[in-house]
Amino acid sequence: MRQRDVTTTDRADVGRGIAAYEAGDLDSAERIAKSCLRSEPEHGRAWELTGLVQFARGNVADSVRSLERATTLVPLRPAARCCLAHGYALVGRTNLACEMLSDQLAEHHQYSDLLLQIGTGLNLVGRPDLAMEACRRAIGVDVRFAQAYYELAFYAGRSGVEVAKVEGLARRAIDLEPDDPTYRIGLAGLLCQCNREDDAFDLVQDLSFEDLRSVTCVGCLERLLHLYGTAGDLRRIVICQEGLLQREANRQTNRTDCC
Repeated sequence: MRQRDVTTTDRADVGRGIAAYEAGDLDSAERIAKSCLRSEPEHGRAWELTGLVQFARGNVADSVRSLERATTLVPLRPAARCCLAHGYALVGRTNLACEMLSDQLAEHHQYSDLLLQIGTGLNLVGRPDLAMEACRRAIGVDVRFAQAYYELAFYAGRSGVEVAKVEGLARRAIDLEPDDPTYRIGLAGLLCQCNREDDAFDLVQDLSFEDLRSVTCVGCLERLLHLYGTAGDLRRIVICQEGLLQREANRQTNRTDCC
């Protein structure tokens, strides 16, 4: 069953909902989607928006159901297709997720952010090699896209690429965005694993207190605590300890490690 003809008002309403979703205003996006569905229960784009909001809130199973409902009414937009594939991966339907993401990768998208999302999903289903290709495509779209180099480094490491090449990719990300602490902390972790703690400390020794307070990964905080402890940086030691204490209570139920 396909949805009825969508009116100009319908399109405007969903358009406002999508804009709210993209701006991170999930409450407004959800409210608009529900309003559309009350007036037209078979509104495909409203179901699509509902699924995106649900996924953003961590309601993966509900998101999959909503996006599947949307597929019976309208062709999903690329971002929603990627979201559905991520959902399938998280609920254990990894073969279907891998097939969907591989198909999207083959479509040669010109949206670098979407390509990185495709890469994230491919890594999730155990294909870091294909995730690397998604990052390369993103770099082809925007050769100065620091996040693409960093994620390429991460997947390269998972794929068994030699450390020197992984380090080179991560340093390229740092060169492009030297003020982003994520890239420095991530590379410091790799260098620690290679027993290069002095080089690792050089990367993070000047991180601001604000940067450190923004770290949510328990593993990263533990590694930083070790580096600052070795160096005797008491203020940064305290900040890392505070971060760990704040996150330890919900570590098992809401773990936010990135490594």
